[in-house]
Amino acid sequence: MALLITHDGKTKQVKPRSKKEGFHLPQLYKLLGCQMIKKVDIGSNKGTERLLADIGAEGCTQMIIDKEGKLRSDRAERYNLIATDIWSETHTTNNFHLLATGDEITGDVLLCTPEEFQ
Repeated sequence: MALLITHDGKTKQVKPRSKKEGFHLPQLYKLLGCQMIKKVDIGSNKGTERLLADIGAEGCTQMIIDKEGKLRSDRAERYNLIATDIWSETHTTNNFHLLATGDEITGDVLLCTPEEFQ
């Protein structure tokens, strides 16, 4: 089951309308409060697996985000700490976090499996 992470740190398990076809774009737009989405693959390492287990998102390998989230005027209020931590852990190489460049995830985020978003 997919997990919605809101920008204020709340989590909620959600199901796609169609179990066979997964989430449809209109459902994702409504869940995330956006008009464009982007799929980000979540890498698999011990740190990422621990973070996903801590929030009840084991097995999720995809993060669906608001593609235009960083362009919004309320970007600072919509910073998503949990999603940013997961993304950062996924993209850490040789103890260098890509977040050192100031990148972040903003807005509500959906963690899901490939079967839930095709």
